[in-house]
Amino acid sequence: MFYALTKETPLLIKETVGGKASNLHKMICDDQPVPPAFVASVEECFKLDFSREIHSPGSLFDLELRSHIRWLASVTDYVWASDITPLLVSVRSGAPVSMPGMMETVLNVGLTRNNLEGFATSRKSTDLFAYDCYRRLIQMYGTTVDRIDPEKFNEIYKASRIFYSGLSEYSACKLVDLYEAIYEKETGRSFPDDPNEQLLGACNAVFKSWHGDKAIAYRDLEGIDHNMGTAVTVQAMVFGNIDDRSATGVVFTHDPNSGALGWYGDFLLNAQGEDVVSGNHNVSPINEILDHKTLGQVGKELQRKVGELYKHHRDIMDIEFTVESGKLWILQYRRAKCSRLATVRCTLDMARAGLIQPTEATQRIMELLPSTSTGSVDPGNLTLLGKGLGATNGEVVGVIAIGKETADKFRAENVDYVYVATETAPDDVPQMKGAVGILTASGGLVSHAALIARGWDKTCVLGFEQIKVESDHFVHNGEVYINGSLIKINGSTGEVYA
Repeated sequence: MFYALTKETPLLIKETVGGKASNLHKMICDDQPVPPAFVASVEECFKLDFSREIHSPGSLFDLELRSHIRWLASVTDYVWASDITPLLVSVRSGAPVSMPGMMETVLNVGLTRNNLEGFATSRKSTDLFAYDCYRRLIQMYGTTVDRIDPEKFNEIYKASRIFYSGLSEYSACKLVDLYEAIYEKETGRSFPDDPNEQLLGACNAVFKSWHGDKAIAYRDLEGIDHNMGTAVTVQAMVFGNIDDRSATGVVFTHDPNSGALGWYGDFLLNAQGEDVVSGNHNVSPINEILDHKTLGQVGKELQRKVGELYKHHRDIMDIEFTVESGKLWILQYRRAKCSRLATVRCTLDMARAGLIQPTEATQRIMELLPSTSTGSVDPGNLTLLGKGLGATNGEVVGVIAIGKETADKFRAENVDYVYVATETAPDDVPQMKGAVGILTASGGLVSHAALIARGWDKTCVLGFEQIKVESDHFVHNGEVYINGSLIKINGSTGEVYA
């Protein structure tokens, strides 16, 4: 089943359309600034026959998909599969329960070589912007739909470094040429220039990601029903990377570490959503948006929206947003992954304010799990190396574990270890779960590592930029710290000792 997310559509429940689409529909009904969207329901996930590819061109699913994408275009200023004013969409997963980072997303679907110029012109932007969006699409589509190793693209991106400093339209075009060459070499065919082919391929890949290894591992760890399935939400793109009056970010209604009331999060100027949570970019604290010369008023509007969502849902909320050329859009909200301390503090504050009844407050607190182990390794005499960003409370001691094999070895031997990485990815979930703590050299307070660590109330320090992580050791001020060496991290202060 497909559903357009409109006020006229009867209220959609998360068991049918997933948590993401259900929450989007509620916001649309409440007149919140949400880009138009439709959803393919959870039941479509299990109609996908992996041997016969039921969701193939010309199938009933494909026909429904094309019908709904035409509807979506009709409620925007753009046209699907147009070379002049092309509509671009995001294709996102959305299970009935939150599984952050465990399933797939593809952005900028609908962009092709043929409509790059029309896309830039219709958005009143530049060829540089269009090439940046196309480069992102090739990589996300290639890694998600065709399972190309992301390092194939990352190596080219890192080698060029052109997106981290001055970038010309010429050099951006050359980078796109290289990405297309990688795609053709790895798949044996050119990158799809048919928006309908892109859309169907992205939807199939998102459905399949429910059965992916990292999603299965996460459900096993969290005790989530494997028969639940995921929906797919298709939403009109808004662009946080279109100009200097644009941004993207994630904001919480409370500090997810301490539970203190007041918005908390990160944002990134001139960027798309995956840049904020990937841990690969230097983000800014959300409070700085209020003083930004071009985004200050939008920041105040966002702050009001955050307060409204908290009072309406009576819980710590996690909100994803984009600002496109000075206009605020809310892309998602959900109950936040936060520490036990934050849950207790917020619950008590809401009970005192009369937002929830004392009986509900008691029930919420009783449902909390026992505290995470702080490690059984003797810390010995360790030296303070410096401070990163404390993402969760608590202090732990363990041995350094860099790399999945090393972490798995320590876990099998029942050795307390701190999982150390430049940044974490969804594939690292089993190793993160087995660790007493997590330390990353990059990333902000809304990165993947932070979200996962808070959900498990696991001690975590992020953005410890003083270290350079190699395959089996890290370097700090010329000193080498190898796997198996002792390390202590404090998630409250961000301090790291070794």
